[in-house]
Amino acid sequence: MISLVTGLSIAKKGMDAQQARISVSGHNIANANTDGYHAKSVTLASEYYTNMEDGYAGVNVEGYKRRANDFLLSSYLETIAKKTGAEVQSQLLGRMEEIIGEPDGQISTALKGFLDSFNDLSLNPSGQVERDAVIQSAKRLGMAFDTVSKSLINFKTDIRDELSKRIQEANQLMKSVRKMNVASAVANNQINEIEDHLERNLKELAKFMPLELNYRTDGSLAISSGGVFICDNNTVNEMRLDYDDTGKARIVLKKGGVQLKPSSNWGHIFSLVESHNEHIDNAFENLDGMVKTIVDNVNSIHKTGEDLFGQQGGNFFDPRGVTVKTFKLAGSVSGDSGFIAASPDGSTAAEIASMTTETNLSSDLEALVFDVAIRKREYDSNLEVYTQEFNAIEKRYKTETGVDVSEETMTLVTAQRTYTACAQVFKTIQELLNIALELVD
Repeated sequence: MISLVTGLSIAKKGMDAQQARISVSGHNIANANTDGYHAKSVTLASEYYTNMEDGYAGVNVEGYKRRANDFLLSSYLETIAKKTGAEVQSQLLGRMEEIIGEPDGQISTALKGFLDSFNDLSLNPSGQVERDAVIQSAKRLGMAFDTVSKSLINFKTDIRDELSKRIQEANQLMKSVRKMNVASAVANNQINEIEDHLERNLKELAKFMPLELNYRTDGSLAISSGGVFICDNNTVNEMRLDYDDTGKARIVLKKGGVQLKPSSNWGHIFSLVESHNEHIDNAFENLDGMVKTIVDNVNSIHKTGEDLFGQQGGNFFDPRGVTVKTFKLAGSVSGDSGFIAASPDGSTAAEIASMTTETNLSSDLEALVFDVAIRKREYDSNLEVYTQEFNAIEKRYKTETGVDVSEETMTLVTAQRTYTACAQVFKTIQELLNIALELVD
């Protein structure tokens, strides 16, 4: 049979337990609209005396539980990385479209002017004005290539600067994750928002790179990217920007130099790496291909003609200048327009003027334009899909881990009523004890 003193203890423990539930539910309701907040709950456990004959000893607060879904969190972080990566790629390719500026950009305008000048020369092969115009239009074409080339080089430099900045930010986030990781393990089973703060840092880190989470038995969290360990509660493997022998950017660990190579270029950092290593280099390849087509075909036709001195034509462009960075006129033509081999009847000049219909020059220009446009359209489409995926998972994640105000209100009311009942029992037992003491006296 439970004694009055034991009953008093049981009632007091019941009051404490319900007070804990009231506090946690109230805290949940107050943070219902706090971004990243996870609902908490109280874990209660029955207590018994060592001597089972004495029976039930009341209820104690065993700990506090945070509502979580580790599997869904991993999917949530993945969609963040995918969405951010697509956003970055779309923005970068949009800037490349602005640099190239086709189909009515600098290159196509200068190329048209160059071919038109040869057409004018075909109508007056010996005209000095027409010959000077050909030289000037060729130089303008070279300037157009040079301008686009320098813009792409500057763009690449900007990407490198952005990469360095983002890597530094990611390293700082990893340090914050480590600190929160330590604090979370120490504060295990206590009411706190440390794990919420840890998760917010993980969400920010996922914007930079894809993450893989590994929950350890001691309650700590180990994080990898592309299968390479980057941080846990003890260690942070900081990253740095590196370049291989061909100038390709790569992300490696400061210690050991291990390269991070995720299977997908998601997140800000690896999207920048992809643009640096692929998109800009592809643009240069298309530009170089176009320059080589112009140089080879113009020189080939030009050599069949005759200049003002009655000599067979030589190279119009420097045959070594078959890249966008080395494109220039041949020294003889640049020094004297009389060496332009238009032919006395203008036939050679006319053939150069119609070169776009006889060669794949137009397709080279289209390849330059469409390669960027198609890639951008692809990432714009991916962004739309990833955004929908992100919104769906975020909604589901918040529903499963966030605060249900109706549920918390019911818990709060129930806990308050139970607290009142325990308090009444406590009061009644106190009155009985007082009566017993009076009888003794």
